[in-house]
Amino acid sequence: MTGSVEEELEILLERHQEAVVRGDAAEAEWLAVEFLAAVSSQEAGEPGEDLKLKMAAHASEETADWGDAERAYRRAAELAETEGDDASTFKAHLDLSRLYSLLDRHDESLSAARDAVISARRTEMAPILTMALESYGSELLHHGNVDAASAAAEEILALVGDEKLYALSRARALVLRSRCSLARGRDDDAARDLDAALPAIRPFEQSLLVAGYQSALSRWWQTHATLRTRHGDPAGAAEAMRIAARHARNVASAPQLEGPYKHNGLARTLHRMALALLANGDTQEAQAAFRESRAIRESIGLPTLG
Repeated sequence: MTGSVEEELEILLERHQEAVVRGDAAEAEWLAVEFLAAVSSQEAGEPGEDLKLKMAAHASEETADWGDAERAYRRAAELAETEGDDASTFKAHLDLSRLYSLLDRHDESLSAARDAVISARRTEMAPILTMALESYGSELLHHGNVDAASAAAEEILALVGDEKLYALSRARALVLRSRCSLARGRDDDAARDLDAALPAIRPFEQSLLVAGYQSALSRWWQTHATLRTRHGDPAGAAEAMRIAARHARNVASAPQLEGPYKHNGLARTLHRMALALLANGDTQEAQAAFRESRAIRESIGLPTLG
């Protein structure tokens, strides 16, 4: 087995163990599937085609070879579909959706996210379906399809119920539904969902390496910032975005996460923070945030945010 495959297995195992520790059932179950598939390839004497394609896509993303990354993910999806592997088909489409979103190709991201949901349903694995639905719901909301995005959030909440093991999935779905309520102008509903989501994720505020919770906290604070802006509180919005950026920075620092996505998440959050700071009159701090956001985007081969 090559060193790169060993590294891939080690990363998968570390991420799985972290998911188990934090009680993230969806992530743990999917990473277990990924790890077993990789081990099976290793036992066969060489990495399987699916793992080779994922490794090639990751390598291309690291060097901003977006076309090569897209081709590798597309080939992985075609291979999984040919083999009738619904879980791998779901993951390949989800990877494509993330890549398209990174590149601001949101129509294609929405289509790939829809395909991921279709494949996830065929697996009959609730944790995988919740992951697909959250990604799909976020893209629907980006496209202004608030009703469909809200329906995706509602389906996640129905799937996970009140089980403690699914606390993170439930919290993320509540934040998605809160964002939908904000888009509808229903600020009270948005605030209620944020209040309901916070107890599940707040205990992990200082758990810097638990990336799933740090990401959820960043999204929670960004949504709270929008609510503060709507209520005519620019100072509150600016402070909320400072906290959101701190959590996004923790995600970007997580060693178990690969590729440009974590860095782009920080760059986008810093850009939003800068806008909130400007609205509050904090010009110097805003300019520093803009500069950092630009530098991060340039370092991963992406254009400056408008």
